[in-house]
Amino acid sequence: MQQEASARIPQEVLTFFSKPGGHSLIIRGEAGTGKTTLSLQLIEELAQYNNSHYLSTRVSDILLLVQFPWLGEKIYGKEYTSFVKNQVPWITGEGDPDTAHVIPRDDGAHDVGLKKLMDIYHDERRSGADVFPAMEDVNRVYDAVKGALPQRSLVVIDSLDALAERHGLENAPFITAIQKDLVEGYGANIIFVFENNEKENDYLADASVVLSAQEHQGRTIRHLKVQKLRGCEIKQLRYLFTLKGGRVQSFGNIKSLDVTLDREWSSLSDNRGKISSGLVDLDRLLGGGFNPGAAVLYEIGKNVPMEIISLMEQSLVANFASQRRGALWLPMKRVSADTVKKQLSAAIHPNLFDKCVRIPELAVQSEAGRSNHVLRVEGADVAADLKWDLLTYSLKSADMPYLTLFGFDTLESIYGENVMSGLTEHVATLKRNGGVFAALSSESTQSNKKLIDLSTVHLKIERIDGVLTLYGEEPFTECNAVTLEWRERGGCLSLTPVV
Repeated sequence: MQQEASARIPQEVLTFFSKPGGHSLIIRGEAGTGKTTLSLQLIEELAQYNNSHYLSTRVSDILLLVQFPWLGEKIYGKEYTSFVKNQVPWITGEGDPDTAHVIPRDDGAHDVGLKKLMDIYHDERRSGADVFPAMEDVNRVYDAVKGALPQRSLVVIDSLDALAERHGLENAPFITAIQKDLVEGYGANIIFVFENNEKENDYLADASVVLSAQEHQGRTIRHLKVQKLRGCEIKQLRYLFTLKGGRVQSFGNIKSLDVTLDREWSSLSDNRGKISSGLVDLDRLLGGGFNPGAAVLYEIGKNVPMEIISLMEQSLVANFASQRRGALWLPMKRVSADTVKKQLSAAIHPNLFDKCVRIPELAVQSEAGRSNHVLRVEGADVAADLKWDLLTYSLKSADMPYLTLFGFDTLESIYGENVMSGLTEHVATLKRNGGVFAALSSESTQSNKKLIDLSTVHLKIERIDGVLTLYGEEPFTECNAVTLEWRERGGCLSLTPVV
């Protein structure tokens, strides 16, 4: 099975910083979009390439360590323990100057930009005491970069606009000076974090990304847009990402999939009286799974890969069959009953499949008695074809509760768009016996409105920025990015909350 990978940081950004020489990146976006988290995580991801330094104008160092405890030695090195104990913020240069971390300067051969910046500063400085006389904080950044030579440094300035405002200067002179000296002169990687979302300074840096948080159907969706990456190919312009667990995790487009359940199914048992969906994360989303007697609607949006929908179907059926429960299954994608059996042959033993699973197939297309897993139907009257006593007889070797899983595009192609009226008795009897009725519909399904009215669980599966997502309308849930990841139990579909 080919796995669809999710990454903490988009690969293009990591490739950009790993190239020879120095590089500069602007991260901008509105408040709360994850700019600081992304910049700090870049320090972690690029630790093998860089000596890392973080200059914060907004948050104290000790508070950063409380919010991001994984930073530790990645920024503060061996002084981390004593730093936490004594709360000496040596990176920002606050506190006692005698205990602050100061690296001796070299001859300043590449400090031309800084000298010009200092001239502007002295020309424009206002009367009264300055917070950092002679821009001591900026000098400390230079000292840190030069003191690490010949190794390359990564410096995060969070935020550049606040730093410029602190010294009464415009943003552009700061970026120009640091770009000329530290990036081009000393080969450092610099990340400028901006508190605003204005693009007027993007041309001064080598690259820029924009973070945003938007609403989608009443739910938060986070986007990372790659504006430019000088010298690097941008393979994907926009990424969906989450801040789950205080980390950035981005999700790539699903392009091509070769997906099968290629190993024996390890079932998910009932949880506090609820019947499992066959997916660990979907059970979590639903508070344990489906209630007995549930009517479940999977509403499928445009351009959702049919391979993913088939995996959801197979997972649900496999979980019922592995517990020797009966399942009546008409797949969303119209294929033969033998093909369906073959698709699940690795997950469910063929003999168990024959005992527990029934695939409706038109009588004119199948021979009587040829396959135990085939339920021969006439295709004219769905109520007559799916009488409860016929189903229980066919599944006499399987246990209750039963699952009925119908792909409604296929069902309507057999019985017509008014098929729901003929399913009333079947659904009611199934629910009375504690079973689960599950339907898959698309935008072309004529029965959608009736299915929505019937459903006690209503799930939507859509593509957002190329990323497959799932969320609940009933019950209401956050958006979840869908990726492929084998679990110890319950198949290979993973749901990650976008928060």
